[in-house]
Amino acid sequence: MDPKLLMLDELAGGLTPTEMDEVMDVVRRVRESGITVIVIEHNMGGHHEHLRENYGLKLREKNS
Repeated sequence: MDPKLLMLDELAGGLTPTEMDEVMDVVRRVRESGITVIVIEHNMGGHHEHLRENYGLKLREKNS
């Protein structure tokens, strides 16, 4: 198996800041191995500095 892409959805859920640092270190090593990593997170909590590129999407609430 030779994956080219790893997609992670809400990987920070329930993790402490220390655990998140450890997870993001693993993400960095995976990325450095040549695999594209997509992290989907509604609150990065300052961990975006571990990522090479950041894209954000801000949705507006509908007026009732």
